[in-house]
Amino acid sequence: MKLLALFLVLITFPLLAQDDFDQNVQEISLGMVVGAQGDSLLLVDGVKVYVPNLSFARYIDNDDNMVSTAISYPFTASLVITEAGGGIVSEDRSAGRTVTNTIKIHDFYDIVDGRLIKRNHE
Repeated sequence: MKLLALFLVLITFPLLAQDDFDQNVQEISLGMVVGAQGDSLLLVDGVKVYVPNLSFARYIDNDDNMVSTAISYPFTASLVITEAGGGIVSEDRSAGRTVTNTIKIHDFYDIVDGRLIKRNHE
């Protein structure tokens, strides 16, 4: 019986610890972003993409470095959603999750004579 209890303890702890480090990352291509309004990004065809807490979102480049320059529109981007586990909270496990939104900027563009010109990297 002691051996069975020890076996259950040794199996249970790694399974509980795995939930703390569970992380799910999704990258969704947005295409051309022409502006922002409230908590939504405006895409080229007038489509709005809701991004919770957009003012707190991180902006990164293709190499996962923080964008240090001022953000100017238009640019092509992807929305990177990182969902990290926060331990076992309930049966459906949705209450213990935290979501971090990151906007990965691929290229900046300038509008010259009505055409989009890719901006040179500085």
